[in-house]
Amino acid sequence: MLEAIHDHTIEMVACQALISEVRENLTEPYFRALLDEAEVEQAVIALERVAVMLDDPTDPEPVLRDSSDDYLVALALAGEAEVN
Repeated sequence: MLEAIHDHTIEMVACQALISEVRENLTEPYFRALLDEAEVEQAVIALERVAVMLDDPTDPEPVLRDSSDDYLVALALAGEAEVN
């Protein structure tokens, strides 16, 4: 996926809520064994640089069992994501 983003084959769409979730998850024990604090921050900054940053979706339509992820569907729709 990162290669496709780099080659401009695909576009990554993100928002601050998603970036925050990535940062938080990278501090979990599994990733902490692989990445130190500086590497986590570098990874997050790299994602922000390659992503098309959109506003955080507000009041997303409830569509998923886990309603905390509904913003991801709204983000994909706002970014006009295509599914193949």
